[in-house]
Amino acid sequence: MKPKLRLHLHAGVGKTGTTAIQRLLTDNPEALTQAGYLYVGLFFEQFDPGLKGEPPAARFGSAIRGDQEELSRMVGHYLNLAEEHCHSHGLTDIIWSNEGIFNQPRKLGPILSQHLDRFDWRFIIYLRRQDAWFLSAYKQWGIKHKTYTGAVRAFDEWYEGRKPLGRYADMLEQWESTFPIDTIQVRIYEKCPDVKFDFKKVVGLEGAPLEVQAERPYRTPSNTILSLFKLYQSQFQSEQLPNEFQSFLRRTGLTGRKFVPTSPGLDLPNEGRLSEILDEYEEANARLQRYSKPGYEVAFPDSETLSINEEQVGYDHVVPALLYALVRMDQALDQLEQRVSALEGEDDAA
Repeated sequence: MKPKLRLHLHAGVGKTGTTAIQRLLTDNPEALTQAGYLYVGLFFEQFDPGLKGEPPAARFGSAIRGDQEELSRMVGHYLNLAEEHCHSHGLTDIIWSNEGIFNQPRKLGPILSQHLDRFDWRFIIYLRRQDAWFLSAYKQWGIKHKTYTGAVRAFDEWYEGRKPLGRYADMLEQWESTFPIDTIQVRIYEKCPDVKFDFKKVVGLEGAPLEVQAERPYRTPSNTILSLFKLYQSQFQSEQLPNEFQSFLRRTGLTGRKFVPTSPGLDLPNEGRLSEILDEYEEANARLQRYSKPGYEVAFPDSETLSINEEQVGYDHVVPALLYALVRMDQALDQLEQRVSALEGEDDAA
C-alpha cells in the first residue's frame, strides 16, 4: 500500500503575504522537488502546463461560480494527477496555495471532504487584524482592482457589504465540518516578521534551500498613485482589473516617483487684496509726477481696481484637460507608429 501523502492547503486569506509565499514556491521548483514537495499552484497550473494559458485566479473564480458537479470533477481529477505524480517521483508532500479558498467553505468543503481519507491534510490560514486587513483590502479590491460595478466607492460604503469577511471565526467554524480542528493551523500575520519564513516552518521546509526574494512582490502604491487609480477605474461601469492602468504607470515611470503635494487652485489675489497693494504704493507713485514732461503726465490711470476672473480651478477642471492631452498624444503616437511600420514595410519590399 502506497504511503499517504501530506497535503498542505494554504487557503489564505488575501493581503497576508499570500503572493510572497506563492512567488517563493513558484521560483524554487527544483529545491522543492529535492525536498520531496510538489507545488500545484493556485489551481494546479504549476503541475499541469496545459493550464497556464488562462490566469489561474480567473480560472478558479470561473470554476467556483460554475456547476458544483463540474468543480468536484475538476478537483478530483487534479488531485488524482498530483497524487500519481508524487508517487511516481518519490515525493511526499503537496502544497496547494490559493487565497480564494478560505471564503468558500460551502462550495469547496463538501468537495474536499470526499478526499479527506486520501491525504494527510494540513489546512493553513493566515489572519490579519481587521482594521489593518480591511484598509489593505480596500486599497487592493476597492480601488486598484475594482471588483464591483460603478465608480469607486468610498471606504464606508465598500466596507458595509463586506463586514462578514472580518468574522474569521465564523468561517473557520464552517471549515471544521470538513477538517478536524487539529489539522487547522491558524497563523497571525502580525506575529510573523517574515511570512515566507513562517510558512516554510509550518510546512516543514525550514532546511530547504529556497531562494527568497528580498523585495515584496507587490507593494501598496502611494496615496497619490491610488488617487490616480480611483480616477481611472471610476471611468468604467464594469469590474476593472488593475493591469491596464498599472502598465501605463510602469511605462511612464510614475510609480516610483515622489510628488510634491500641489493644489490645482492658483491662489490668485482677490480685488480687495489688489486694492491694498495699490494703497501700499500710493506715496511712491505720487513721486513719479516729477518726471512728467509738457504734454505727458507720468501717472497711472486712476481707474477702478483691476477686475479678477474669480473662476476656481479644481481637479474637475485639471483632470479632463490632462486626459484630453493624453488622448491627443496617444493619437500622435499611433500615427507615428503607423508611419514607422509603413517605412519598415517599404524597406522589406526593397
